This record gives sequence, structure tokens and C-alpha cells, in this order.
Amino acid sequence: MVKFALANKIAFPLIVTGMYLTYLAAFHPTEMPLPQVLWWVSEIAAAYPKLWPTVFYSAVALHALEALYVLVKAIGAGTSLIDCILWFCQTLTLGFPSTVLFLNLLKRKGKQN
Repeated sequence: MVKFALANKIAFPLIVTGMYLTYLAAFHPTEMPLPQVLWWVSEIAAAYPKLWPTVFYSAVALHALEALYVLVKAIGAGTSLIDCILWFCQTLTLGFPSTVLFLNLLKRKGKQN
């Protein structure tokens, strides 16, 4: 059983902001915030119109696959339903940092038994 634990507090704002900016770059490149800093995003979107949507959909797909992987591993480890749901939601949102945290806790749990 792997109890739910929050991932790094810095990961939440960074990854959610990154996903939001990727979404904007993919579907609303002219609405990017801070055009003085992110001007290059609009230029790349204009030069390669299919790049940002591909990046966005790939990131969403990878987060979903990671979340399913963590869910299956959590169920297999005998984790409670609520903890499984929390791990799934966190990993769907954050991806890699949550997956690494879960796997480290799972490994630690295995060493204790």
C-alpha cells in the first residue's frame, strides 16, 4: 500500500503553467501573455503551424499514459481506492514528477517488507 503524497510544490505551478502556455501556443498563438518574453512562440507557431498542437497532444497523451501506469501499479500494490484516485489525478496533472515520487515510495515500501 502506497499512501498518497503531494509532489514537489514547485512542480504544480511550473507544469500547469507550461501546459497552459503550450495550449495557447497550439491554439491561440496571438494571445500569448508577455509578448516581449514569449515572442518566439508565436514565430515558431507561424513557421510550423502543426508543431505546437503536436507538442500539446503529445504531452496530454504522455500524462494520461503515466497516470494509467501509476493507477495500475497502485492497485497492484494494494493501495486504497481514494489514494489510487489521488495518485491518478496528480499524475495526470503533473506527469513525470508524480510518477517518480510514486515509484520511489513504492520501492521504499518494498524494502520495508
